[in-house]
Amino acid sequence: DGEHQGKGHGRNLIDCIENHLARQGFIRLFMHARLAAAGFYEKLGYAKVGQEFVEVGIPHIRMEKTIHPSSAGVTEKSLD
Repeated sequence: DGEHQGKGHGRNLIDCIENHLARQGFIRLFMHARLAAAGFYEKLGYAKVGQEFVEVGIPHIRMEKTIHPSSAGVTEKSLD
């Protein structure tokens, strides 16, 4: 909904998801992003990977991002 775009809601949702996944130990994330939304995800650090494809009748692109526990407020554990 255009009325809600540009207010940071999408960024906040992605940040929460990434933080949760980082705390669970995930490092590499990927998605099938609608081509029209790829710019939004690029601003959040995702990179386009591969060729465009059609999924559910809509152009998509695979996007990937590496996340780190420290970026999610998680302290990395040492084996010392």
